[in-house]
Amino acid sequence: MVAPTAVSGYLLLWFVLRVIALRSATPATVARRSPWFTWIALMYCFLCALVLAAEELWLGPGTSEIGLVRLSAGIAILVIALASDALCLRLLGDLYSLEMGVKSDHIVVRRGMYQLIRHPIYLSNVVGYLGVCLLLNHWVAWVGLVAQSGGFVFMARHEEAFLVHHLGGMYEQYRRDVRWMFIPGVL
Repeated sequence: MVAPTAVSGYLLLWFVLRVIALRSATPATVARRSPWFTWIALMYCFLCALVLAAEELWLGPGTSEIGLVRLSAGIAILVIALASDALCLRLLGDLYSLEMGVKSDHIVVRRGMYQLIRHPIYLSNVVGYLGVCLLLNHWVAWVGLVAQSGGFVFMARHEEAFLVHHLGGMYEQYRRDVRWMFIPGVL
C-alpha cells in the first residue's frame, strides 16, 4: 500500500522545505544561529530518504506493504500534526523565526495551544514524524523519532534559557503560568 519511495519522497520534500525556510528566514533583531541539531536532523531525514529509496530498489517494490489500520493511523496523525503546526505558526505570526532571537516589540504568545504547552511546534513535528514511523514501521524511522525527540527537548531548553535571558520576567511569568513544555502532566 505505501512504498518506501512514497515516504522517502515525503522526507525529501520536508528536507527541501526546511532548507528553503532556513535560508529565507528573516533574522530577528537580536539573533543567533539555530542550534546545530537543526542541520543534523535535516541531514538525517535526507539520508533516511535515500536509504529507504535504495532499500526498495534492492528488495523490489511491494516488500513493505502495510495494513489499512496502520495506513489510516499514520495519515491521520500526519494531518493532525500539520494542522497543529499551521495553527501555531499562524498564532506566532511575525514572531516566528528559524533563528533564535527577540524583536524590539516581542511579546509572549499565550493563545491557542500556547496556553497549554510552551513548545507546540516542536511537539507537532515529533507527532508528525510518529505518523511517518507508523507508515514505515522501519527501524531507521524509529531511531530517527527517538533522536528527533531528544533533539527537540535539547532545543527547547536552549531556547528557554535564551528567552529568559532576553525577555526576563515576561517569559519567567509565562513559564510559571504554563508549566509543561510538551505534554501536559508529563513533560
